[in-house]
Amino acid sequence: MTLSPESTLSKSLALLILLSLLLSAWVLMIAPIWQGFENQLETRSRMTQLLSNYESRIEPLEPLRGQLAAAQGATIKTTTGYLPSGNMAAVTSALQTVVRQHLEKTQGRLRSMQILAPARADDAEKFSVRIDFALPADQLLNFLYGLEATDPYLFLENVDIRSAETPDRNAAGQAAALSLRADIVGYARSQAAP
Repeated sequence: MTLSPESTLSKSLALLILLSLLLSAWVLMIAPIWQGFENQLETRSRMTQLLSNYESRIEPLEPLRGQLAAAQGATIKTTTGYLPSGNMAAVTSALQTVVRQHLEKTQGRLRSMQILAPARADDAEKFSVRIDFALPADQLLNFLYGLEATDPYLFLENVDIRSAETPDRNAAGQAAALSLRADIVGYARSQAAP
């Protein structure tokens, strides 16, 4: 059996068409699926590495979370009218914060604040700060009312009010300034009190 050049050509052409169909099937169907599978493997390995990095960064935070939970559990407790009970620094800090807030509301200017020694008063501890500040005269009542009408209850002792020594205090549209010195007192429940 001899092959004619036409039959060889037709067989070669058929083989070429078959190979091109297989190549087209590979390019159009199998290659995208194969590439997607490789991308998933690469993404999985990258995610695994990111997760391990994240976990390694979280591990040092666990002791800090424990400390935060302990600190939040031991937050300073307060009862109506009293300053928050706790250590002296926390109580005096709360007292100073309240005083500063009232001064800011009434356009006062704090010159100095001194923490006085705490004293025992029945089942509470008496905490005081001595403040020296300037205040517009028209804001004096607002300041005093704001201090004595809020929670925690605060009291004024040893109040000294003087006219501020500023040459232009009666300028047009400006209220006369006052210079004040007072002890502001608040009470905190003793640690042993219920």
